[in-house]
Parts: sequence; C-alpha cells; structure tokens
Amino acid sequence: MSLTFCHCCKRPIGIDQLASSWQSGALSWVFLSEYAPITFVEWLSTDIAALDQVHVIFAGNRSECGNAIRFAEADWPAVRAWIEAGGRFHLATEHSGNHPEVGGEYETGFKCLQDMARVNAFIAAMGGTMTYRGGDFVDNSIATPGTALIATVNSYVNNRIGHLEPGSGKIVFTGNISGKTAMVAEKLGNGFLFVEGDSNSFGGTTPNNYYYKLWHDADDEIY
Repeated sequence: MSLTFCHCCKRPIGIDQLASSWQSGALSWVFLSEYAPITFVEWLSTDIAALDQVHVIFAGNRSECGNAIRFAEADWPAVRAWIEAGGRFHLATEHSGNHPEVGGEYETGFKCLQDMARVNAFIAAMGGTMTYRGGDFVDNSIATPGTALIATVNSYVNNRIGHLEPGSGKIVFTGNISGKTAMVAEKLGNGFLFVEGDSNSFGGTTPNNYYYKLWHDADDEIY
C-alpha cells in the first residue's frame, strides 16, 4: 500500500462508522472549502479493504460517551500498515473520571470513555508511544498550542478532557486551566496518529481549522 499526498486531490474522508455526527459539526467545512464536494467512506471499521481509498480517518467518540475503538483487533495490523504508508488517523476519546490515580476536578465522577485500556492497546499496536491517562479535567477555554505545527493557527476550544502523555510524540494542545495535555500527534512511518482527550472540541467550522488542515496540509505543515 502506498498513499500519495497532494494539496489538490479531493480524496474522500474515512470514518470508522457513520459520518453524520462528524459531518454535522467538526467536518462541516467540507461544504465550504474550495474542494467541495468531498465525499465520505463510512464504516471502515467493518470494511478494512476500503482503507486505501482515503488519506485521513476520523474515528472514535464524537460528542458522545462510549467506546472509542471500533476496529476489530484482527484488523489493527492493516490499520498500522495504512498509517505507516502515509495515512493520518485521528482518534477522538473522552474524559474518564473514575481514574483517581490521574486526578482531575471530577476524578471520582462520570466515566465517559468506556474502553481506556483498549485505547492504549490500540496506540501501542500502531507503534505509538503516547499514553491515554484519562481523568476528568475541565477547561472550558481556548487551549494552548503545543509544538506540533498543525496547532499554530488554530483555536482549540475544549471542555472536559482526558489527559494524554506524549511519549515520543508532540503535544498539539494543552488546557489553559488544567495544564493537562488535550491532544498528541506522533509520526509513525510515513503517517501520523493523532489522539485527543475530548471529542466535541473545536467550535468553528471554517476551513482554517484543525480538521481541514489534517485533510489538506502537507506533512511538514502539520508536524
């Protein structure tokens, strides 16, 4: 498998399950950009052969609690090969307040993310070194950009996050109030794994946001 990136290609966007929850909010820019219309390839979690149709995959929670990992473990090697060939995988998780070893304002509160251990197993299976640590940290503010280039011109508005440790990756955003890491990026082979600890971030829908840049920008502009 080999993925060729180009600014002008109107490559479809991959979604692990249904596109509707992403399309109505975070990905609504697909109707506004100069590249519209942009199509979606849905249900990649059950159609692993369709991976080579897309350059970017958005997966995990989207403004909802529950499990973030929808791909079967038997398909994880194929996902890893896709990333290493140049794919960009964005995994949205949520806060998980019943992990008091991490702390947080609501450390004994509601557990939104239901598969914390599986998230970390997936990251490791992709070759990643970052770790989802969880907790429940409330920021309700514009977060601070980290060293990953994709963050330089974006305003990231997060709410309640699960903390991430970057390992060998780069911090994309941290919460202004909590100081905890809200998103991490890691280069794996020729591709990238992005993991965020809040699934309903980024209030804006203009083409200059994170999701658009992840789909549109070249490697040396995002990492």
